Amino acid sequence: MAELGCRKPSDCTISRLLSVVESELRAGRDKGDPTEKQLQVVLEDATLWQRFREVTNEMIVTKNGRRMFPVLKISVSGLDPNAMYSFLLDFVPTDGHRWKYINGEWVPAGKPETPNHSCVYIHPDSPNFGAHWMKAAISFSKVKLTNKLNGNGQIMLNSLHKYEPQVHIVRVGGPHRMVMNCSFPETQFIAVTAYQNEEITALKIKYNPFAKAFLDAKEKNHSKDAPETVSEGQHMTYSHCKILSAIVTEDLFVAFFSSPKLTYWRAPAIIFRYSQDMTPGLSHPLHTLICSQCHTQREVPALDP
Repeated sequence: MAELGCRKPSDCTISRLLSVVESELRAGRDKGDPTEKQLQVVLEDATLWQRFREVTNEMIVTKNGRRMFPVLKISVSGLDPNAMYSFLLDFVPTDGHRWKYINGEWVPAGKPETPNHSCVYIHPDSPNFGAHWMKAAISFSKVKLTNKLNGNGQIMLNSLHKYEPQVHIVRVGGPHRMVMNCSFPETQFIAVTAYQNEEITALKIKYNPFAKAFLDAKEKNHSKDAPETVSEGQHMTYSHCKILSAIVTEDLFVAFFSSPKLTYWRAPAIIFRYSQDMTPGLSHPLHTLICSQCHTQREVPALDP
């Protein structure tokens, strides 16, 4: 077996490497406080979170895990720039209810299920210098919510229960100690396996870049594949169909997303049909959304990244 060659680095190499470390520490040092007395955590995109909260936010949970939207992001100041910290995230129930969506609103529907095993998500940058955490917003974009205990580091939640994300800051590299834990009421949501409220679906489509890309692809494919004219029995020309396409994007698409009569989302090539009183027989192709880390599974497109 060949031996690994080890050489003593030159003074120039050492200086270059140390300068990189120093640059990393310097980036967030101006926001630091070695005493941690001025520690502050701010929720990013608070206005967007509040819009979702006003209509009771929902987050999809699936067997293989689904990412959150909005994405939880925070900004931190007042850490010791030279100390090491880890950032952890968990989700706590907000009440003692199981919830149900009836007649356009969420209402309590009995006692909650037994709490799941405690799941904690460790931010992948952990542990790191306080200067690192303070130099830019901290994003929990990779956390995934699941309804099955699979041991893959995902967060298991009970469907139809309300939760609030909670961030914990732990100082490491010496005697471990909790520095702070914080939560934001704006980020509360009900875990669901499919969106219940059409307003939530509309907001996800409007503000989620991933959902916009999905709709753009849908419109592009429709314009490319649609015939020049519709048969005489369908009573419409192609120009009318293009107008209908816009209507579907803004209204009907949202309505059909939560329709209990929609039963064919899991087909490899999904077909969306207009209602009979519009253009009988005219089909519109939609593409399934495939989890970036599970390319073989086709799931109900919930439009979360």
